[in-house]
Amino acid sequence: MKMLKKEKPQVLHISTPGFMVLVAAFYARMMDVPVVMSYHTHLPIYAERYLGFFPFIVPISWLVIRFIHSFADLTLVTSPQMQADFTARGIKRVEVKTLIDSD
Repeated sequence: MKMLKKEKPQVLHISTPGFMVLVAAFYARMMDVPVVMSYHTHLPIYAERYLGFFPFIVPISWLVIRFIHSFADLTLVTSPQMQADFTARGIKRVEVKTLIDSD
């Protein structure tokens, strides 16, 4: 919180899933700083592969993702397929960002 007050960022970029995502999003909201989240590691796939024995692990993973990304003013994903998956699961304001400009 001290750093945000001192630096006064115009936007806060949060990479998810991450350890401090909720704390950072909470502070950003308190200070009226827009939040951009980027999503790189597809949590439901990892959950299914490594915790598949746990009932409902994939729906729980999506519930967590939906909750976390509800704090984002914009979520950046790595592919149109991921964007479609997020949108189909009720996550709003999702865009694909590539490093190569197609224009």
